[in-house]
Amino acid sequence: MLVSFSVIAADEAVSFNSQIKPVFDKYCIQCHEGWFPKGKLRLDSVENIREGGKTGFAVVPGQPDKGLIIMSIVPGKNGRVRMPPQGARVSDKEIMLIREWIRQGAK
Repeated sequence: MLVSFSVIAADEAVSFNSQIKPVFDKYCIQCHEGWFPKGKLRLDSVENIREGGKTGFAVVPGQPDKGLIIMSIVPGKNGRVRMPPQGARVSDKEIMLIREWIRQGAK
C-alpha cells in the first residue's frame, strides 16, 4: 500500500521501507532485483541502490539531480530512456517523494 502523498513537512523524514520501496516495487523491481538485474542495478534495498549499476550511481545522497534514478524517471532528463520503458509511469507526486528522500540523504 502506498502512503498518502501530502506535502512533506520540512522536518519529516521520508522512510525507504514505507514510502520509497513501495514505489520501486510498483514500477521498477520486476527488472531491477535478483542475481541479474537490468543494468546491474538493484533497487530492492538502500545498500544496493547506493552501489549503483553499470552506468553509475543510482543516487547521490543529498543531491537528487546527480543520480541516475531521477534522470531515468523524469521525462526529458538528459536524453535518457525514460523508465519504466513500458506501462505506467512514476507519478509527479512519487517523483517528488523520491527527490525528497534523496535530498534527505537516501537513508
